[in-house]
Amino acid sequence: MAKRGGRKKGGHAFCLLFLFLFVFCSAVVCADLGPSDVLILVNSQSNTSRYIAKMYRWYYLSIQDWQVLELQGLADCSGPNSTAADEILTREQYNNLIAGPLRSYLLANGIEKQIKVIITTAGLPYRIEDTKPNFADVVYPGGSNWSIVMNAECQVNAASVESELTCLWYLESGGNPCPIENRIVNPYQGCRSRFDLFERQMPYAEDLIWSFAISRKPGVDSPYMEGTAYGYGTVHRRFGPGRMYLVCRLDGPKNQGQSAIFAVRAMLERAKRAGSPQCGVNPKQAVVILDDAPKAPSGDIDYNRVFNLHDSSVNFWEYQGAPWPPDAYGNCVKNDYVEAFNSLSVGYFAQGALYFGSSPDMKDLPVILDYRERTCTSAAVFETLYAYFPDRTEPQGVIGFSCFGMNGDEGRTKTYLLNGGADGGCFFPF
Repeated sequence: MAKRGGRKKGGHAFCLLFLFLFVFCSAVVCADLGPSDVLILVNSQSNTSRYIAKMYRWYYLSIQDWQVLELQGLADCSGPNSTAADEILTREQYNNLIAGPLRSYLLANGIEKQIKVIITTAGLPYRIEDTKPNFADVVYPGGSNWSIVMNAECQVNAASVESELTCLWYLESGGNPCPIENRIVNPYQGCRSRFDLFERQMPYAEDLIWSFAISRKPGVDSPYMEGTAYGYGTVHRRFGPGRMYLVCRLDGPKNQGQSAIFAVRAMLERAKRAGSPQCGVNPKQAVVILDDAPKAPSGDIDYNRVFNLHDSSVNFWEYQGAPWPPDAYGNCVKNDYVEAFNSLSVGYFAQGALYFGSSPDMKDLPVILDYRERTCTSAAVFETLYAYFPDRTEPQGVIGFSCFGMNGDEGRTKTYLLNGGADGGCFFPF
């Protein structure tokens, strides 16, 4: 989840603005949510999906049988002979084969509020094609045409399965549902309190409040946003953290004809080791890096940092008993990399535009904010790190990382982290 994949081009409902904030600034969530909060979705037609669910339960033995829901009638998109076309399903198929059975299962078992995390598995289709034939190329086998989304933002309703599941009770499911062309802003973005503190409010959908967003492109209408203010920040929203599910997918990179099982097994094993006192993270050997790109082209909203916060002086909101998200009085823009650094570190040092601090939650774990223009972070900053943390004698590894990738201002390639190092290998050790 640490990938900066915030605004999903062509997606419907859930505008995960600058998702890394959720991971870094609300990292406490991972410690508070547990196996009893989880529901695993399995494609009954996929051996890969069934095996991954079983394997996940080997690592989390307290997950019960009732926490696994097998879905029927779906294509297997992770089998030996599967193709990219198998990853895609229609909106009708999503409603009838995934969303509908899931809602019924949650209600029948009285767990619609207990469950907080929905886990999908490799083998489940994960791309929902647009309902309009003239937008078919928004999602097509092997890719998608982002230019159609940019030129028809308020009409496109293609999406990912996972994004729709976050809004399971607010998407065409009674009350005054959210039209699939519109967008709901992530209500947990900007909050620092544990996710499980927020009172669960579904499935009794209330009327949502919609305003028309300021267009990102002249002459192109933007989608309606939930709330009553223009722009990407909205106020007076009704969709709070307690009305959403957290959704993640057990999947991984794979070559055609290979199973995703191996990637998922490696991921689970790394997570197990990272959480083990015997062989887990050593804060004296690890580092968190936030590689900012502060010199944004004028007017380019892709570089903007948008918080739904009160004003420029606040950091993150704490839960105060209200079910609703923290509203902004206006469309406030803040630097989320800087705010993430401030929330993660205490007693920082500055060397030019490089900032070094240590995490109060994991003592001695350094946090680096690289605020230099047109200069990406590299292993060279580790040498500077020694000056502020002289007791670090072991090689450092990067345990948390966020950057703008190709959208930075140094002309980086999309693979620079994998092969941008001096020897053609990784840019720095992870």
